[in-house]
Amino acid sequence: MSCVLRVWGNEFDVDSITLEPELEAIKVWRKGQPKFNSNPNSRLNETSGLSIELSSSDFSEIEKQINEAISFCKSHQKVLTKLVSHQGVDGAVADFGAEIYPPGWCSFYFEPELLKILGNIGISLGLSVYPTDNEDETE
Repeated sequence: MSCVLRVWGNEFDVDSITLEPELEAIKVWRKGQPKFNSNPNSRLNETSGLSIELSSSDFSEIEKQINEAISFCKSHQKVLTKLVSHQGVDGAVADFGAEIYPPGWCSFYFEPELLKILGNIGISLGLSVYPTDNEDETE
């Protein structure tokens, strides 16, 4: 997945929220629990929160991610607005994942329609960029 909505808060009770089936959380974390389930001695979560997939398109398909996120947010605008304004929520971000190839320079543009709908709901826009090797991995 490459575009994920993360909603979090210091006093957010993730167990008190009921999501529609289309908004199923792909990840849930709770304040005070280990950050990594595989390592109970890992750093503890400082907030509680959840993640919802807005787009499953690959990192190389940023345009497709944008279009899918716009469609998803339009279809679920009311429930997303309710989610991000839920008691205890401190923030929400739509985090797009993109790849970058050496030497490490690129530009990304986001449609005004996406910016408008995210802003109306109360969601910030994020971009996580992952370095990618040009070599074909099948060789």
